[in-house]
Amino acid sequence: MRPRREFHTVTSVRGLASLAVCLFHMALWAHLMPQGWLRTIFSGGWLGPHVFFIVSGFVVPWSLHVVGYRWRMFPVYLARRLVRLDPPYIATIALVIVLEWLGAMLGVPGADGLRFEWARLLSHVAYLTEFLGQEWYNPVFWTLAIEFQFYLLLALVFPFIAHRQGAVRWLTYALGLAAFLPTMGQNQTLLLSGYLPLFMLGFVLFQWHAGIIGRLELGLLSTPLIVLAKTYTPLLAPLALLAFLLMLRDRWRCRFTEFLGRISYSLYLIHMPVGIAFQRLAKPYADSDMEKFLAVWLSLALCLIAAWVFYVVVERPAIAWARKIPMKSGAAHSA
Repeated sequence: MRPRREFHTVTSVRGLASLAVCLFHMALWAHLMPQGWLRTIFSGGWLGPHVFFIVSGFVVPWSLHVVGYRWRMFPVYLARRLVRLDPPYIATIALVIVLEWLGAMLGVPGADGLRFEWARLLSHVAYLTEFLGQEWYNPVFWTLAIEFQFYLLLALVFPFIAHRQGAVRWLTYALGLAAFLPTMGQNQTLLLSGYLPLFMLGFVLFQWHAGIIGRLELGLLSTPLIVLAKTYTPLLAPLALLAFLLMLRDRWRCRFTEFLGRISYSLYLIHMPVGIAFQRLAKPYADSDMEKFLAVWLSLALCLIAAWVFYVVVERPAIAWARKIPMKSGAAHSA
């Protein structure tokens, strides 16, 4: 039987995680959202990237499973990932530079001008910015560096996590936990090892949906990983459990959240430059709590509209280009 290629609930979870990050930044970055229960709820959106890591741990191995990945396919696999993800990434860098330059030209408070430096720009190649002591053009790029490390690691370990012999899978599982332990308790490390339990939780979802593991192994593998999510913050454990169960059953469908899922990468990339630019313009004119509250919601609406346009103009063509790079004769799939 041909493997399924679309998981609607996974798309929705990815969309909600991206929206949560957007809400977090729109509410807190420019200090416009008034104090209250809504601000408190939005402040939990910083956990959105952690949910992304669980989703990636599932969907990227699944895409390799669909095409029957082997180590010899690594160059093509990496080319597909880069063609799929880098054009929106590069376009976002250009957008940040242009918006900062325009903001400085117009005298917008907080805009610091072009700040064009070759060292800073080139450090974004291969997502090495923080390793080279430079500053990201967009603060959310730190997660892309983690994801890129994950793509490289997955290319090596996929045959082991997809192995039919339990001993091979369990040894891979143990090595992943061993790599994580030295970084446990560090909330934002530069290394993939600090987030391995989250990606590994995605691995377990992949193994279940691919029919590699049964119910007993599903429980034995996933439970410690969900418990370890508590080491980031106590809130992440129940959040990871909820995301895990939703993606495990894959029964939930919602057009709006699936739409968010489709544009989630675009929304994640551009919500900061677009939304914060708007809030810088609006902040001098927002005196009352109601005006500040309105400015936050207007910035959110602008982010969603801009993300959809960015998806249509930049990301969707990149997806099409990536699909033209065949991983296997007769197969074309993009996660």
